[in-house]
Amino acid sequence: MKVLLLFPPDWLPSEPYLSLPSLTSALRPAGHEVIQKDVNVEMYDLMFSEPFLKHVQNRIAFELRHLQHLVDQKTLDDEQRTLMRQLESCDGDFFQDIFKNIAEAKRILRDRKDFYDIDKLEWATGILHETMKIVSLGYYPAQICFPPIETDLIYKPFMSTEILESLDDDQINVYRDIYRMLIHPVMEKERPRVVGISIVQQKQLIPTFTFCKLIKEFCPEVHICLGGNIITRLREI
Repeated sequence: MKVLLLFPPDWLPSEPYLSLPSLTSALRPAGHEVIQKDVNVEMYDLMFSEPFLKHVQNRIAFELRHLQHLVDQKTLDDEQRTLMRQLESCDGDFFQDIFKNIAEAKRILRDRKDFYDIDKLEWATGILHETMKIVSLGYYPAQICFPPIETDLIYKPFMSTEILESLDDDQINVYRDIYRMLIHPVMEKERPRVVGISIVQQKQLIPTFTFCKLIKEFCPEVHICLGGNIITRLREI
């Protein structure tokens, strides 16, 4: 049987979780074909890349056109005016600097020497934080942060009704785009019979159920199995 194992966002990318490798080490000797994806790590690598930031740039341009239309109708409130000023600052030159800086920041974090230069490391991590503010603007009013513990999609991950409401929200739910870019191509190519997802903290619930919904829409016959610390604790309720 072909099995796809996913570890979802949001989790610290510097602390890979070992549930999936443990499962894989049991499934493969038993004769199953296993594909492992740490979607959390891949998501941050994607977000800190020029292709994804160009996608964010297009979203920002679309939102700015919408607000400019409201200006013509004189219907902007104070919050929208503040947002409009922030969006207007994200012009083409601004994004060219972001593309260049984020590539250098990732190089520093991966370099065996520069990583231990405190000035370079502080600059690189600062660039990551600033980049996530720009990503958040593209999915306003979501606050998508690095480190992820501070991420706030507005929806409450401890309320079933709000989790379900979040799944179809194309404006705020960035994980719909993460599915399209990182998971759907694998589903389309590999066509697994089983998808296993391991969840270890509450903020992974919205990404997980977003992925589940989109996987089922694409391939209804796939069996999805959820596990992990959160599922063990919440399964009764």
